[in-house]
Amino acid sequence: MKKGSTRRIWIKWSVLFIGVVFIIYIIYVILGSVIQNKIAKSLHDLSPSIQSSYSAIHVNLLASSVTVDSLQLIFVPDSALQQHRHSIYFQQASLSGIDFLKVIFSQQLFISNVNLEKAQIKLDQYLLDKKDSAQQAILKNLRVPFKNITIKNLTLSEAAVWLGADSTDQPLLKGNISLYNQEVFASNITSLMDSSHLGGFDCSLSDIHYSIPGRYHTIHIKKLAIDSRKEILQMDTIKVIPRWGKMEFGRKLGHQADRVDGFIGKIEMTKLNVAELMHNKLIADRLILSDCDIHIFRDRKLPRKQENQPMLNDYLEKIEYDVRINLFKLKNASVYSEELPKDGTQTGYLKINKINLSMTPVINHVGKNSTGSSDTYVEGSIMNSGTIRAHIHSPLKKNIYEVKGRIENLDLPKLNPSAENLGKFHVESGILNFLDFHFVATEEKAVGEIIGEYHNLVLEKLKNENGKNKVAAVPTFFLKHLIIPKNKDKSMDVARRTGKIDYKRDPTRVVSFYFLKSLLDGIRASFDLGFLLPQ
Repeated sequence: MKKGSTRRIWIKWSVLFIGVVFIIYIIYVILGSVIQNKIAKSLHDLSPSIQSSYSAIHVNLLASSVTVDSLQLIFVPDSALQQHRHSIYFQQASLSGIDFLKVIFSQQLFISNVNLEKAQIKLDQYLLDKKDSAQQAILKNLRVPFKNITIKNLTLSEAAVWLGADSTDQPLLKGNISLYNQEVFASNITSLMDSSHLGGFDCSLSDIHYSIPGRYHTIHIKKLAIDSRKEILQMDTIKVIPRWGKMEFGRKLGHQADRVDGFIGKIEMTKLNVAELMHNKLIADRLILSDCDIHIFRDRKLPRKQENQPMLNDYLEKIEYDVRINLFKLKNASVYSEELPKDGTQTGYLKINKINLSMTPVINHVGKNSTGSSDTYVEGSIMNSGTIRAHIHSPLKKNIYEVKGRIENLDLPKLNPSAENLGKFHVESGILNFLDFHFVATEEKAVGEIIGEYHNLVLEKLKNENGKNKVAAVPTFFLKHLIIPKNKDKSMDVARRTGKIDYKRDPTRVVSFYFLKSLLDGIRASFDLGFLLPQ
């Protein structure tokens, strides 16, 4: 072949190659522009109630990716109330693994990975509380320009959430959230949520602030982590923070209320079904709370609300989530209960520490014909002196509680911080060697008995004069010489150391008060003139 012919062929193929490359480039530019315009139009046309903005859209066909810079979405459901809005800002929204041909020719959107970086989410309390059908209708009718949407993995990184428009305030939470190995097939936003099959979920959040509705307390969680692959949830350093101080709390509410100031070192759930959390179900093998320190204060000078209080099973029933936990444990807890009496100026307190509790199972929504039961075991130290152990057995469905337990080796003068200011009596001396108790408590009453043994018990009745407690001579004489024997030991007939429990429940009192009063009813009944004992 001649040299000139070879050169012409080479030039021909070179021109053809350049032409093909040029055409591909033109197609690349056109397709990129089409896709870019399609994304821009989609963001603009989502809904009249959603305002969208961004600084730039980058389309990379070779990398099968789209990046949107400074993306902001503002949701204003009522145009007449422009000040009430939710807003979401992403410094960058990156979508990769996109099948662009399906996007253009079949209006189907497949995305392998969505990464939303440095999100700032600001929620409006008014809109959250309103929860009207108009807001739901707006979301349901969002205009999505695709017949079908498939998303596999989604990551929300370095996010912060605020309740309110001012981002200078303390955020509700911050951290990272990942959803992976999903199967989402949807034709609109509603079906997108309904059809999502969660393959995995991870989150690492910090500095979470949550206000308990109607309780005037805030929960602060230092760290929260969920790993669906390991099936665990962990929270570290949980604080319960009341809105007001001790004396101000009840006065602000206008009635008696428990002001709780507490700390929980760690909460852990194992074998947790993370996917079911999305369906309002809490299913786990174990829930363990460790290193708790709770301080409860109540002002008895204020009026008490006369409203019925739930029993244990009723309280669980009120929880909206379906709860199924095989074992609940409370490890190394302490509770400090303090009260200001109705007719005094000094508070009384009772502290129980070294509390360990286990309950199995914990099920709140059971069938009408359920025959299952629950067992709770608890132990603790009373005022760093005596120990208490108890076992509560109950059907899951019925409010019938069989309570058995024992208090032993209690140095009774240790009870004076509570006895003097709340019970108006002083314990000079006494050792409670043991007190066995067994009763059955229902919604109507508690019936059972106590058997005890004590030594060297000496009590004084007190009266309040000018804000100070003083010994009431005559009642004290009767306590020492007629009502309370100094010793009740094994030399005394067991019948004289036994007290029958027959206590009618006050439905306006919490269940812990009901159980305690049932126990005290048996103690009073164990004395011949027990009805004269201080209430």
